[in-house]
Amino acid sequence: MGIVSALVGFALPLAVPAIAAEADPGCEMPSVPPGPLILTAGLGPQGAHTMLVEQGEGAVLAGSLTAGATRVPGAFLCVYSQVLPESETSLMGVAVTRPDGTYRLAVPPGPSRRLSVTVQSAQGPGPTTAGGVIKTRVRPSLRIQPNPARNKHFVDISGHIPGPDNDRVTVILEGGSRAPTHWFEFRSASTHDGGHFAFRYYFGRTTRATTYMIRAKVRGAPGYPYEGGISREIPLRVRP
Repeated sequence: MGIVSALVGFALPLAVPAIAAEADPGCEMPSVPPGPLILTAGLGPQGAHTMLVEQGEGAVLAGSLTAGATRVPGAFLCVYSQVLPESETSLMGVAVTRPDGTYRLAVPPGPSRRLSVTVQSAQGPGPTTAGGVIKTRVRPSLRIQPNPARNKHFVDISGHIPGPDNDRVTVILEGGSRAPTHWFEFRSASTHDGGHFAFRYYFGRTTRATTYMIRAKVRGAPGYPYEGGISREIPLRVRP
């Protein structure tokens, strides 16, 4: 698992007291030792509450369950996922606490999500919940045809960003010279038809063979469940 960075780091435990919520009937314990029930949750090796990952990367959600000073083994914990900023949640998986009361669950790649871990005690007033937030940075795909190209001709630049809610997201094309230290924006368009974008650009002032570096950039957009990100850089050779 490649973890880019922890935006907000919390060392375990990250404990959330019992709250009034509806727990899955299968995620409960028939009995617990006396004492307050405490569930912790964290992401990655640092037990972060919020973590930034690249598109295509997953994470590990881990924590522990205790009743007072006693660790609780064999408890079934429901892990729910909520794609941000949507309100609907879905069951992502079930984790079982080990003999020492700890648990681990692999979180698959996907969009930015809020994760919540829930357990229901048969003796308690309601479910106990802890959780964290995964923020996923988008990496647009990018394609340029023809490449190499000629001056006084068009090139077609296209690509895609993942869903959900990936239409009407602004994509910006940036260009620069080889090994650029400065990028300039030269086109922008909105995605359509399931996250696709396309540009047609006319080269009319390249009087000698030149290599341009091209990339696509997406800034964070309201309603789009990915953090802003940049595509790979593609060298485009343009001949007179």
